[in-house]
Amino acid sequence: MFTALNHHLASTEQGSFEVKNGYKSLHRQDTSWHTASVYFWRNENPKDSIRSFVIRSQSRNTLQAFDGNTYYEVFPTLKIIWTEQVQSSIGASKKLEKSNLRDMAYKPFLFNSERPAYNLSRFEKVRQTRQKDKMIVTARDSFANPLKIKPEDPKFGYIEWRYSLPLHQPTPELVCITTTIADLTQYSEVHLSPIQNLPPKATLSDYFPLDSFLKEGYQIRAVESAGRPPLPIHIGDTIPNFDLPVIYSSDILAKAVPNNLILYDFWFKNCAACHLAIPFLNRIQDQFHDKGLQVFGVNGIDRNRQEIEVFIKDRGMTYPTLLDTNRSITKSLKINAFPTLVLIESVSRKVVWVSYGHDASTETAFGEVINQYLK
Repeated sequence: MFTALNHHLASTEQGSFEVKNGYKSLHRQDTSWHTASVYFWRNENPKDSIRSFVIRSQSRNTLQAFDGNTYYEVFPTLKIIWTEQVQSSIGASKKLEKSNLRDMAYKPFLFNSERPAYNLSRFEKVRQTRQKDKMIVTARDSFANPLKIKPEDPKFGYIEWRYSLPLHQPTPELVCITTTIADLTQYSEVHLSPIQNLPPKATLSDYFPLDSFLKEGYQIRAVESAGRPPLPIHIGDTIPNFDLPVIYSSDILAKAVPNNLILYDFWFKNCAACHLAIPFLNRIQDQFHDKGLQVFGVNGIDRNRQEIEVFIKDRGMTYPTLLDTNRSITKSLKINAFPTLVLIESVSRKVVWVSYGHDASTETAFGEVINQYLK
């Protein structure tokens, strides 16, 4: 069965399939669903990657394409086409990892670097369903815990892959990926349709009509010269005042200091990158509070206040968190990446710095900005 599956994936020269992807915790909270149609054409050389592809996202109303040299992302509501030159489709794959479709399991079909995706030796469990119409295969692995902050935090996290493989078709039907770190669990499931053949003479332009877009007035903007695609919050924007319930995590606010700057951290419990940002936020709260900076967490995802309070205490957060219970602020600011860090002037409420996600470059960029304001 695995031999047939790998042969089918490697030998299919062109085709299409439907994808439905859901990302959630095991408690079925924070669910986000995406649907897309994928069209692809392979190179004749099996050692090469895909020659071209089109991904039409129904849930996000975007269109992504790669013609062998240029990666395109179309935003119909803005009538903008963002382009980026890439040397290979592996480069395009990296771009797609940063998109809203990054969790979709289309890459085993598109990119040779992912093949063969199904190697029997990597799976620990293989079983048939009761109906004996599918095979369920499972693999599990461990990794160093990137969220280890306190000595009592576990050293390792675990990831499990589970594939549902129908016996009547050589393509997976369902892929489940579960990542567990201590009591935190993130869960992704991907529903895949069988690969359908495209018409023999079908080309990329049949599914990605670039000329028609240009005639309709769409503007092409190169990422290299114009920066990233539009983000929900920009430097210079005005952020409204927040009238939200507050959870005070410590007595640090007892000594009131006039705030020159406020840093909002939009986070939620099951966000791994949000965990990574906590030590950094604690550090700058302690370092710059007396100089006029106040850090506020903003949680517009988690519903249970008691669980949030336990989490704040357990993770040692030394700054208060605002509870955006009905997600009014999170929605109005169109926050869809976590953590989102927004630094504003406290009086004018003007944005002076914004960052999405968290890594070492985030801390470096913040340091450069904060030193300009709080010397």
